[in-house]
Amino acid sequence: MNIDDMKESKYLRKEDFPTPALATIRDLKYLNVAPDNKPPQKKWVMYFEEHDKGLVCGTTNRQLAANALGSKETEDWMGQQIVIYNDPNVTFGAEVTGGLRLRAVKRKAAPAAAPIVPTVYKKAAPAQTPDPREGVPFADMEDDEIPF
Repeated sequence: MNIDDMKESKYLRKEDFPTPALATIRDLKYLNVAPDNKPPQKKWVMYFEEHDKGLVCGTTNRQLAANALGSKETEDWMGQQIVIYNDPNVTFGAEVTGGLRLRAVKRKAAPAAAPIVPTVYKKAAPAQTPDPREGVPFADMEDDEIPF
């Protein structure tokens, strides 16, 4: 077993998301997230229908959620879906540690409408008068200028 899997946490961790997951926002609470026997440290925690643990949301994840959900009003977020994923580029202090990030749900694009092709009307060719000699054998030789 990986030692990271042995670490207990009251909150969601990057190890909980080996692949991105869709989650429905249920609640947002301002809580003391400091470990026991440490000075209080209050942060916003986002809770989801699909998970018992919450996601501690710093400034970046709150801004990502606002962008993904199209509103800075957290009341508008309730019941909305968002994707939680492990971003290996998250930094903590001066160290690249990886961490959880939020992004918008990718929606399938609506099928493209068939392109409108303008109708091109061709000008009708002028009517031709039929040749009265058509179908008569050697009719085209009558006006031949050869004198024999």
